[in-house]
Amino acid sequence: MMTQSQIEYLERRVNDGREMALNGDVSQPNEYLEEYKVKSRSDPSQFYIVTHNGCDCPDYAKKGKSLPCKHYEAVRYFIFMMEMCA
Repeated sequence: MMTQSQIEYLERRVNDGREMALNGDVSQPNEYLEEYKVKSRSDPSQFYIVTHNGCDCPDYAKKGKSLPCKHYEAVRYFIFMMEMCA
């Protein structure tokens, strides 16, 4: 069972991810690869790579899929938006 702090953390990550997707911070350079680039919020010149296996950011490396990072959540929302537009 998740603690209250984990739930709050996940809510922030989901909200941040949705905002990043809506702001255009997610791109899919090659539509044939399930690989996405997500702009870093702290350094807009840096991008993180997100795949179905995870994200290469430090936050994901620390917490993994149990508490996904905002980049991973941004890609999930980006995919949802693309499916809704198809």
